[in-house]
Amino acid sequence: MTNEGSGQSSESNAERQRDEVDTLLDVLSDPYRRHVLYYLRDRGNVSVAELVTVLTGWLHARESERQISTPEIATPEYRREVAISLHHRHLPKLAECGFVGYDSDTKTIGLESVPESLAAYLDLSLEIEREENESAQTAERSLHDESG
Repeated sequence: MTNEGSGQSSESNAERQRDEVDTLLDVLSDPYRRHVLYYLRDRGNVSVAELVTVLTGWLHARESERQISTPEIATPEYRREVAISLHHRHLPKLAECGFVGYDSDTKTIGLESVPESLAAYLDLSLEIEREENESAQTAERSLHDESG
């Protein structure tokens, strides 16, 4: 004989776990959010302006390495697009999930809580991105050496 209360409890536990997995996958699916979390894990609390500047450089370099049509340096317009996207989409999403907090008095942002599961996937994701960058740099050097 099954206790209905325990059935509901295990169902709500399963639902909670499903929701956590969905949240983690959603957060990790976007390069803006991944890079925000990489930087905050490394630096702690930072100003929003600093975060925008760093993220602009990282994302521009990432697009350049992937041969996406970008100017040689990040333009002020590109920086503004990154700032708007962070302000209206990515930082609110990360705050809603409880991963980051914003201090409006100091205009700083910092990590609040990163579950172990998210930390593990962030580590893996960062390792993969670093390997991709190294491969792209090696290929670029090879092309440069062949043409020179």
